[in-house]
Amino acid sequence: SNILSIYFLFLESLLKYATDWNTNTKFCHIAQIVFEVIVRNISPEFLLDETNQEYASKLIEEFLPYTERHYNRLS
Repeated sequence: SNILSIYFLFLESLLKYATDWNTNTKFCHIAQIVFEVIVRNISPEFLLDETNQEYASKLIEEFLPYTERHYNRLS
């Protein structure tokens, strides 16, 4: 439906920004919060739907290495 398409475009844009923010230590905390809110509140079925699975997987793969670096830096 059109509402789901708009919702996904918003979510896609937000994930893209969070992934970009996560590459910078100045904004990584905001990125981590955004990512956590999305992961906790959006069903995995929606994130990994056939139509957006490749894009969501790519963003998550881009997000994880920087998350590991920030974690190692802070611990």
